[in-house]
Amino acid sequence: ADFGLLADRGLQEMLSGTIGEILFLELSKLLESNPLAEPEELLTVLPESTERQFVAKLLQAPCQTPSVASEAREEKGELLDLLEFLERKRIKEAADSLLLRIRKAQADGDNGLLLQLLQEQFDINQKLHN
Repeated sequence: ADFGLLADRGLQEMLSGTIGEILFLELSKLLESNPLAEPEELLTVLPESTERQFVAKLLQAPCQTPSVASEAREEKGELLDLLEFLERKRIKEAADSLLLRIRKAQADGDNGLLLQLLQEQFDINQKLHN
């Protein structure tokens, strides 16, 4: 469920062109065929590669074992932080794209479109600061 939330919020786009994107795509396929798959199962679908070595290293890394309740709270907090980051990144990219459109409307002398785009920019800035 958490992976689906991250996917819906643009995680793949953020990972584009990195080892993370390859792992994202492989994990997507794995979870599509088995929604209850464990992280270790990712190793079984990855060919011998840098990605597989990376996942193996992550899985072998010692982890601290806090109580189940505090671990769940920590994971939920990390998920919320990541979702917030992805949303802010999406809004920032929309703002950057909008700025280009505003400049074009100014250059073209299209005041009607410019007014509409400036309103959109105001709305996006509100989202960024909330």
